[in-house]
Amino acid sequence: MKNQIYLKSIVSHVTAALLPVAVLKHSFFINDVSPELQLSADAEKLAAAVKRIVLNEIVQTTDACIRISASVENDLLQLTVHKKGPFALPLTEQ
Repeated sequence: MKNQIYLKSIVSHVTAALLPVAVLKHSFFINDVSPELQLSADAEKLAAAVKRIVLNEIVQTTDACIRISASVENDLLQLTVHKKGPFALPLTEQ
């Protein structure tokens, strides 16, 4: 059933559920979706699609920042999942 939903909330729930996997991969998320972005969609189907996309990025990377953003143009949602890394801290001071 389609309802008006806030995409940022969906992305937050998905990233919270996937956080243990990200931690194992030494990675983290940034949810850059606008808090005002609303969609008329089936929340469960949208969450499943977002989860597949984000999980795909997690399993392909280590030590990364995974940034999720979105925009709507001409009634089409563009979800962008961008990863940047690897990030590493030296184990000893120089």
